[in-house]
Amino acid sequence: MLLTKLKRREECAQMVYISELPNSGIIADDWDICELQLLLAKERLGLFHMEAALPHKVIRQLMTDVRGCDVLQGANVCMVDDYPEIMRRAFVNHLVAATGKSFPTVKFEVDDSSDDLVRKIFEHIDSVRTDLILMDFQLFPIGASKEVYGTEVVKELRRIRNNIPPIFGFSTSTNLQEDFIEAGAQGFVHKNTANPKGTVRSIAQWYGHIKDTQ
Repeated sequence: MLLTKLKRREECAQMVYISELPNSGIIADDWDICELQLLLAKERLGLFHMEAALPHKVIRQLMTDVRGCDVLQGANVCMVDDYPEIMRRAFVNHLVAATGKSFPTVKFEVDDSSDDLVRKIFEHIDSVRTDLILMDFQLFPIGASKEVYGTEVVKELRRIRNNIPPIFGFSTSTNLQEDFIEAGAQGFVHKNTANPKGTVRSIAQWYGHIKDTQ
């Protein structure tokens, strides 16, 4: 355990060295910020038009933005979407800052059926600890022959297995809460790419409600 922690601190120190300007005022013992900086760098690596390493002041601002979202700390959140790369670019910073965890996705591919997607979701939650699933509503990538709706996927997931992680509807539409709840979801969050801070706060509010009622 000690060796692992020391190794992570060494990685953090290297990341700070790479990403910080001289005389930036970084405090060597501020490992929470350093570790988040490293985690975000790994999550952002390879995302289109995104620099992997964020400046130290941006990390501090992210941590300020997600204050009050403590209920999400340590939660493993998975997103189901037909364009997860776009959604990851929009929300990865704030969601990873709130959870302190990686941000995996299950992608609905152009040739997938609803049964294929259900299978993929079960494969994911059976292999990776998952505390919350964010389910897109309209799953219709360019080139697909048939549109699949997240509400129908939720119904099928619940029909096959009731004991699965909480599911929140996650859509750019704002009027789908009742549809998702009726389908078996436990919450609904407006997927606002222009306001990732507000979106993650909404996720935290719904997730806190779920935790309080368990």
